[in-house]
Amino acid sequence: MPTYVGMSTIKRLRLDTVGKRLAEERKRLGLNQTDFAEAGGIKRASQVNYETGRRSPDSDYWEAVAKIGVDVQYVLTGIHSENLARIAIEAAETTLRLAGVKVAAGITEEPRNYEVRKNKDKKTIYPAVLIAVAEAIDHYDRENDKAWTMKTKIRLALELQDLFEPETLDKEGVIRDNVAKIIQLKVG
Repeated sequence: MPTYVGMSTIKRLRLDTVGKRLAEERKRLGLNQTDFAEAGGIKRASQVNYETGRRSPDSDYWEAVAKIGVDVQYVLTGIHSENLARIAIEAAETTLRLAGVKVAAGITEEPRNYEVRKNKDKKTIYPAVLIAVAEAIDHYDRENDKAWTMKTKIRLALELQDLFEPETLDKEGVIRDNVAKIIQLKVG
């Protein structure tokens, strides 16, 4: 006879896993539950509930613990932030392939020449710049309630990424601010 798993069981398993990773991050930072709870703006009892999966933290808590060095990405998804860039580049390359761009094999931070099938031109794409531009477009989309399709965002990112050099990645907010200004000029 098959065993059925209800939604409450699935939620409990997810909270247990998140709680275990949260405790792992707390220990990695060398903090006890009391000090960690204080940093998160809660009481120790709530911290215990979070780590045991009995309760789920709110966004204020996540923001506070992120400020003391918790890898929130890892706690929630099981993917360490240091791996996120590699995963983002893989996703960007997959997206480019789906958008009709021939992508060179392999993941590197080095610029690569991609052949755009439409006009057979070669263009240099810096993966980190493309990702930063795509994030800026996504931010603009959310902030301005545009609800653009992924295809629209991809086309816009491919078009706008040519305007930025890798050096702009070092300057806080340059890409996001300039992408917003360009989009406002283009689409109003």
